This record gives sequence, C-alpha cells and structure tokens, in this order.
Amino acid sequence: WEDRQKYTAFFREGELTGKAQLAGIDRVGMIYSLFDDIAHGMKFTAKSQSKTLYFDAIQKYLSEANIENELSLLIDDNFKIYFCSDHGCVLSKGNGKKIDKYLIDKAGKRATIVKKSILNDFIEEQKYHIPFIDDKIAILAHNRTVFTNKNRVELSHGGITLEELVVPFVEVSN
Repeated sequence: WEDRQKYTAFFREGELTGKAQLAGIDRVGMIYSLFDDIAHGMKFTAKSQSKTLYFDAIQKYLSEANIENELSLLIDDNFKIYFCSDHGCVLSKGNGKKIDKYLIDKAGKRATIVKKSILNDFIEEQKYHIPFIDDKIAILAHNRTVFTNKNRVELSHGGITLEELVVPFVEVSN
C-alpha cells in the first residue's frame, strides 16, 4: 500500500469487536491463521486417504467462530474485502526415513537442508546442490511422502503440487 496518506490498522482474529475501532481508518489488514493452525494439529489414521477430517474441522471452527461478525463490521462500514490465502496442503505419508539432526541446517517434512559432510553419502534420498550455496545440500522426499514415521499420514505444504501452489484471491464488497 503505497499511499502513505491513508491510515492502515491490523487486527488478528477476535480483536475487531466494534465499529468504533474503525474510526479514522482507511484500510484494515485482518489475519486469520485458522487453516494453518488446524492443519498442523490434525491427526489422521494410517488408512486416511482424503482431507475430509481437515475440512470438517474447518467447517466446525467457522460455525463457532466470530469471523462473520468481524467481516460484517467491515462491510457495513463500506470497506472492500480481499481474501488472500497462504498456499494449500496435501495428504502425505511418512517414508520412515530419518536424517540425523546434527546434519540438519533447516528441517522440513518434505525438504531438508543439510550441511555438506562426508556423512551425506549415507543418506539414500536424492540430494540437490543449491545454487550459490556451497556448504549445503537440499534433500527432498519423493512424491507425496514426508520425513516422518513409516506410513504416518499428515498434512504437509510447501511442495509443488497444484494444491500447494494455487493462492486464492477473492474480492467482496457491499
């Protein structure tokens, strides 16, 4: 937002409770982290093959949350609302492979960056050199697997599947 003459306020879920908080404000940034919070807290059985539990948890949360009231306050005060989201997630299975913690520089479930070492030769996963970084290697889990216990089912994100790359953008106005 390049126009420095306009006043912008930022709120997290539950902080916008009344119209008086919007007095003198030209733009509002709202942060809702429910999708990410729910995704990271989900527990799936080893037989799970869909994200139904995830979607059910989101629907239940939204039915009990106060988000609709916050958005109504903005619409009633003639704000345009733009929804933008973080990337999505996919259901992934654990590959049962562990990378020793003393090699890990940055850990993730689907990709891990490790320090270059002679011990890297003992890691069976495909290794990728990172351009312009000589002392680290990226290790990627294959397909839709994650570095966790064998056959453990989890939601993961940060990969290059369509579900993880598409970022929704929606405009709502009065």
